[in-house]
Amino acid sequence: MKFLLYGIILFLFLSETVNGDWYVKDYSDPKHPGKCVIEGHILSPGQKIQPLFECKEYACYDEDGLGDITGCGPVNVPSNCKMDDYDYSQPHPKCCHRDVRCG
Repeated sequence: MKFLLYGIILFLFLSETVNGDWYVKDYSDPKHPGKCVIEGHILSPGQKIQPLFECKEYACYDEDGLGDITGCGPVNVPSNCKMDDYDYSQPHPKCCHRDVRCG
């Protein structure tokens, strides 16, 4: 079962790193066995959250603490342009869309 899980994670890693930030690692914490502790958030296996006022998704995969943080990835804009802020009212990844204003 773990082989399948790690295979899926590897596939997702190879596809997601092209499109955005993605960090998979061990988020286990001895104070919270069987859970992931990601930036102070305690998640159960299979749980995903989007922290308030952040355009990221935290996910916990298994009871060993394997989880990830998925962000939006870098965006290059011309120096005379500015990007609007993230729309935190939208779920990830829709919140990643930002209008670019040049002028």
